[in-house]
Amino acid sequence: MKSGRVDQLAARLPEAAWEAHSCGAGEKGPRVYDWVILPLWRRDETAPYRFLLLRRRRTQPAKTTYYRVFGRHPTTMLEAIRVVGCRWSVEESFQTGKGLVGLDQYEVRGWEAWYRYLTLSMLAHAFLCVLRARAVTAAGE
Repeated sequence: MKSGRVDQLAARLPEAAWEAHSCGAGEKGPRVYDWVILPLWRRDETAPYRFLLLRRRRTQPAKTTYYRVFGRHPTTMLEAIRVVGCRWSVEESFQTGKGLVGLDQYEVRGWEAWYRYLTLSMLAHAFLCVLRARAVTAAGE
């Protein structure tokens, strides 16, 4: 693949190169976007494969998002899309962690103290998530 700007590369792609796929369920149903995956260079045979994953909105094709993907060969476009779709749940977990257990309250004074604080905050958040899941399951029975 030639080097250059990603937005210029995306503009040159033919319409047939884009495929519609969902990257997971959203609040209003499946999140469907148009996607393209392109191989990038590899340092050597032992290095992981690198890909460029492009996502654009179906209603606004000019709004394109780019992901640099590292993976084994063969990494399919659907595998890469599934992983990208997990990003929303990770961001949601960070937001609830900030609100519930003060994940964002620590002022960094040292690596060890920060690591301990973060570990305990994440453990408390996981504990609260398990409690909530059990309560939802119990309410449904």
